[in-house]
Amino acid sequence: MMAIEMAPVRRSRDVSVPELSEEPVSESSAKRNATDAATVSLAAAFKAVGHPVRLKILELLSRQSGPMCVCHIESNFVLSQPTISHHLRLLRRAGLVVSERRGTWIYYSTAKEGVATLQQFLNLIMPDHGEHTHGIPN
Repeated sequence: MMAIEMAPVRRSRDVSVPELSEEPVSESSAKRNATDAATVSLAAAFKAVGHPVRLKILELLSRQSGPMCVCHIESNFVLSQPTISHHLRLLRRAGLVVSERRGTWIYYSTAKEGVATLQQFLNLIMPDHGEHTHGIPN
């Protein structure tokens, strides 16, 4: 019987896993990681509103005094309920809407903190010049 020699398996280093060190994490490193996480979260929120349907859903929900049933959200679009649910799911993952189940229906409303984060960033990069627009232009 012939023996088969096997080469050792080489594993590539996963770039998403930080290198472990025996050195304690410095305060500036911890702040940088927190800032990076906040930046990634902010980018995800902007990506979520980067689609016209999601932008309109967010505007629609922001005009409501309370949570809105997905069936009522759907009635504002010429899209199917599963498509609207998909867009709502992406907005929820981005922290821009919250949901609650009432029986078989799910009700959605804006997540005040998530939307406020977007607004704070926009205020940071765009100083107020006294010009205000309301709503999404048609």
